Amino acid sequence: MKKVPIHVFTIFIVVSMLIFSCANLNDTVVDLGDGYTYCTDSKWRKIIPASTDCNTEIYSEVTDYAYNENFIVAKQNPDYEHYKLFVGSDLGSRYSVYTDYLKDTAAKDFDGMHTIIKADSALYKRFKSDGVTDSNSARDQKIIALVVDTIFCNDPFYVRLLAAKENYWIIEKKKNKRIGPLNKLEFEKSCSTLGINLQLR
Repeated sequence: MKKVPIHVFTIFIVVSMLIFSCANLNDTVVDLGDGYTYCTDSKWRKIIPASTDCNTEIYSEVTDYAYNENFIVAKQNPDYEHYKLFVGSDLGSRYSVYTDYLKDTAAKDFDGMHTIIKADSALYKRFKSDGVTDSNSARDQKIIALVVDTIFCNDPFYVRLLAAKENYWIIEKKKNKRIGPLNKLEFEKSCSTLGINLQLR
């Protein structure tokens, strides 16, 4: 029987944390199908995938959404601090997974993980060079927060996302593909091209 690498358990823990972060007593959780969930709590409203290797999340504030068996459409007023918190948490988790991967020789032979892990080698090098450890200390979190600020100021995706007062998004659920951020005109054209009849308020 093949040994399951340590980092697979780490991924399981990360996914569980994401799910349970949406499951407090005052939260609302709506199943959007194909592993997607709309979560609200007293502070934030977001759409997240169940799989950590799908970069299709839409963080707060999701002000409206609609869905069918193939698509999710959403309108969002982006919240900088929420994005910083969750992107930092995501990057820190990925760094931890990659660190476990390097330590676990059995992981090199584990089917299906090579593509996911390989994508994080640059992230690992960046965090390692900045002095991030795998202990998730307050110092580590502070360094990661500074890296996230740099990303938000320089990455065209985040620059556009966070500069807009309102964004529109489309998720193709079967393909785990996210389209956006879009302005209203771009959104309407994309919906027309894809044959999406879902309506947002």
